[in-house]
Amino acid sequence: MGITLYQADLIVQEHLHTPLPRTVHLLGRQTVRFDYDAACRLFARHGLTPAPCEVELDRATLGAQAGVGRFITDTTFFHMFGVQSVLAIDHSAYEGAEIIADLNRPLPDELKECADFIYGGSVLDNIFDPAAYIRNITQLLRPGGRLVDHNTCSFREHPYIAISPAWYFDYCILNRFARCDVYVLETPRVACSKAPHVYALDVKIDDPLIADGGLPPAGMATYVTVVAEKGRETDWRMTPSQDQYRGTEEWGHYRDQLLRMREASRPARFSRPDSAHTPAYPLRNVRGLRYLGCFDPELPVSAEPPAIDAFWNETEAGIRVVEATYGWNQRRTQLPHTGLMAIHRGNVTGILAFLLNGQPECRWEVDVNVIGDPAPGMPKDLIVLYYFVEDPEQTVQRVHVAAEAHGQRLHISPNGTGRLSSASPTRGPLARLLPKRGA
Repeated sequence: MGITLYQADLIVQEHLHTPLPRTVHLLGRQTVRFDYDAACRLFARHGLTPAPCEVELDRATLGAQAGVGRFITDTTFFHMFGVQSVLAIDHSAYEGAEIIADLNRPLPDELKECADFIYGGSVLDNIFDPAAYIRNITQLLRPGGRLVDHNTCSFREHPYIAISPAWYFDYCILNRFARCDVYVLETPRVACSKAPHVYALDVKIDDPLIADGGLPPAGMATYVTVVAEKGRETDWRMTPSQDQYRGTEEWGHYRDQLLRMREASRPARFSRPDSAHTPAYPLRNVRGLRYLGCFDPELPVSAEPPAIDAFWNETEAGIRVVEATYGWNQRRTQLPHTGLMAIHRGNVTGILAFLLNGQPECRWEVDVNVIGDPAPGMPKDLIVLYYFVEDPEQTVQRVHVAAEAHGQRLHISPNGTGRLSSASPTRGPLARLLPKRGA
């Protein structure tokens, strides 16, 4: 559970619209994954001056103990907004939670309508009963109270469940929340210098079916964040029917509530990507999602969301990764250790594309900590298929490094001398260069 700069930025934007209350509730103790200076820069990015507070370093949460850096405590972060009290809710006293409540079970009466602002950082995706969770959160909030909840919607972070944007949105629609803005963040598994892209759920009145977005690019993770506000008429007991199963009466009610919700929406603002972002990390055109920009704390906030068609091109020069596979040599092996990623063709395509696309040349030392480990403790090879955009024929080339690829240098250059270790690239039709599916 944690607060990254991305979630912190959303909280700052919420505070600018309506200041945070005197007391903030957290769903579990949160690891704030940045230091005080980074927090100050984030505030300054939005023209906000932090409130004076004592800076405490996080020594307690497991996330801070495993991380690298001088992470501030969640209490320090919220004190920077002028918040006076920060209370964590958890099913046990884990990491020092002040309020003990199991959100899988009915909420005790004394906790109902006790919160004006709740933050949850990857809680829902790790509990067994998601419906009980969202109903309990709704009851925790007072009318006018806000929720910022962030969870995975892809199987990258060992979740119990992966939450879809529609699941959140339909519950809030049917239960008459005053407001509900849902964001989808698409990012590599690891943090890199290039920023992830952010999309907003954008449901049309005349076409309200919500697409699932399909599978994220290989090696990428997708996350869903909801920013919702409870109204005086908000209920918590209504159960949505998924769009394709709704009857005529249900659709009429849904559209009425959707119109009201769209008028109350206030999407967050992000940055306009530059040429370093889009070639390395291509945009996706998904029905029901509207592109808002990239999150990059080093770039200014854009006044208006950029038009996606302005970036929908492949004309930039440099490397384009077609497919990248790590550990293909272990595909038939019974893996003795549990890895959190699968061995399949293209399992690291997104990460290699993120690192290499748009670069004129590559001299990169393969790092298992960056691309992930599908077979811990076992030697793994790496296969990369790529082409150069400026090549008139855009010939696909194949580079292979024998196991263990970790620690060896990947060298790709436009003159055809790209190599990994002692292996030379192979040119040819794409079908011949791909690993055999049945092998």
